[in-house]
Amino acid sequence: MIDEALDSRTRQRARSPKAHRLRMSWWLHPRLVILFLGIPFLVSAYLIPESTYIALYLSEKYVDLNFLVVGSIIYAGLIAGSFFAISTGVQSQENDVILYCRWFVWPLFVATAFGYIVWFAYPLILPGGFAATASALFDIVFRTSPGASDTLKYYVFQTIPGITTFTQFGILYATVEALLWVWGNTQKSLALIRFTVVASATLLRATLLSERLALIEIAVPVAIVFFGHSRWARTNRLLVSLTPLLGGLAVFALFAVTEHFRSWTYYQVVYPGSYLQFAAERLLGYYATAINNAALYYYYEPIQPLRHSLGSLFSFPGVGEKATASYEVIFGGNAIPHEQLLEVYANYEFNNVAMIGLLLNEFSIFLAPLAAFSVGLISLSLYRSFVIGRLVGLLLYPSWFVGLIEMSRIYYWPNQRYFPTLAFLAISLLIFNSAKVPHKIMALKRRYRQRVSN
Repeated sequence: MIDEALDSRTRQRARSPKAHRLRMSWWLHPRLVILFLGIPFLVSAYLIPESTYIALYLSEKYVDLNFLVVGSIIYAGLIAGSFFAISTGVQSQENDVILYCRWFVWPLFVATAFGYIVWFAYPLILPGGFAATASALFDIVFRTSPGASDTLKYYVFQTIPGITTFTQFGILYATVEALLWVWGNTQKSLALIRFTVVASATLLRATLLSERLALIEIAVPVAIVFFGHSRWARTNRLLVSLTPLLGGLAVFALFAVTEHFRSWTYYQVVYPGSYLQFAAERLLGYYATAINNAALYYYYEPIQPLRHSLGSLFSFPGVGEKATASYEVIFGGNAIPHEQLLEVYANYEFNNVAMIGLLLNEFSIFLAPLAAFSVGLISLSLYRSFVIGRLVGLLLYPSWFVGLIEMSRIYYWPNQRYFPTLAFLAISLLIFNSAKVPHKIMALKRRYRQRVSN
């Protein structure tokens, strides 16, 4: 039975509070991520001349010395918070982790696969849908027609609210599958089949629909789990140490492949350099413009208390409109729509906003450092929980890490693409905690009856 009690060797390892502490690499600590991927991008966005913003990004430059100082204060709050942590216990919960993963790996996989099947199959069953889909795919692969990528993303494979959202369960699924694998508590043939299905669908989504973040959301949690495991850390020290460099190269390779379909068709006629140079400048541009948009929000967007932290609620099917109306009654509706703000002051093609800008917009310059401090505190708490082997830390920190490495580009954690992970985890933990005690009692009774009968 898949839910049978763990073997004696596993139980003995879990008894000691230090028995299963993970040997973490330096780059997994949240404080170091902030230092290497937060502040340097802010300084770079400030040092890029305005002529470059206008020529390459078609936007004025808003990152001035004042915003550099303000942004540095926000990052100082993040770093300060990463020196403190909420105690989550010192005892490894390996038994609970494996039991949880065994219970929920199949529901997570089925939900993720269902989301992708509906998303990719729905256009094909519509009248004329097969011909339209085939034509769009032919254009993007062979003709590289201008606008082909946008046609495929926004008009062919349109999202279906409440259905395609199921694909985001893949974030937690990847973490659960990886945890079962590294602890040797899975049928590897089935695990490979499941993960191949999800990874293939995600890769197709990242390539054709230019959703590179979707692939990062799957790959990063798996890498964190594997490289955070003591056995992998011992036997693959060089690979683990070089992961930041290799990960950066992998991100650039992924970006270069997908950007060829997304924007090279527009710029290949007028761009004077090589494609690799173009891809490198575009990749830097996504971060520079996200920080530039953060400065734009700071200077031109009225304060919107908790607007971005509650973003998933405002976009939730069925309640989003009522929640938005209630918010506007309480805080007023004087905010400039995101699309309008970028169309007037910047370039809507680069529409991401770095986290520091949204914290300033939500909490003002006075409270934003405290909000950043709280984010740093939560990050370190999850990190320590992950290192010790606690249930919540092992399940959540691998995907939380995605938000850390993307902090210079987006405010990831309250984003609606991360909401399914948080919601499923909260609900499933309630179910798990209420069901695991009777389950363990029944397992003990079965083992006792077996010993008596023998």
